Amino acid sequence: MGRIDWIPIAEMSDRLKDGRDLLFWSNDEAVIALWDKFITGEDDYYEDWATREGGNLMGATHFAEINAPDWQLAG
Repeated sequence: MGRIDWIPIAEMSDRLKDGRDLLFWSNDEAVIALWDKFITGEDDYYEDWATREGGNLMGATHFAEINAPDWQLAG
């Protein structure tokens, strides 16, 4: 198994805010999150990173893209 190439959050491209899962380093642990909408009221929302549990991602300093295993890409 190789090392994860962590990239600082400041270097993240907006193209990654398309709903795909990303791996984040947040509060001393790896967390999977995606760009999503949070409802704040009737017909009102904001966008932010959402964890799989449905909460806001807090304290993330780095990220990495998640790639499929090579055997999945070949088939």
